[in-house]
Amino acid sequence: MSQRGFPGFFATLQYENSPHISPERVVSVLGVKRRELAEICRLRPERFRLAPTSADVQGSLRNLVRVLGAAYDRFDDERQLVFWFKNCPIAPCGYLTPAELCAQGRAVDLLECLATQRS
Repeated sequence: MSQRGFPGFFATLQYENSPHISPERVVSVLGVKRRELAEICRLRPERFRLAPTSADVQGSLRNLVRVLGAAYDRFDDERQLVFWFKNCPIAPCGYLTPAELCAQGRAVDLLECLATQRS
């Protein structure tokens, strides 16, 4: 996939006619349960239901989307991207998966690692 395709992928994560990321759409794309997404985003699961457009929910979802965006063009399709996010150990980050790193609040570390690997 090329980085030029990312805006289309990103649009699938958005609430229709809204500037907000939809937790339900992220759950669907990642193939996880709401509880798992909450762990990845470091939030309580009910936050997605009670306040899906709140600053904390949207900020956490944006971090997750930044990671997906940084890796988007490394894969042939979105299924491989999601597999990588959930399962691929990243050596410079202690062999944790991208999902585990996000759950630890280390999305920035992962983004730096991905940027370094590109250089």
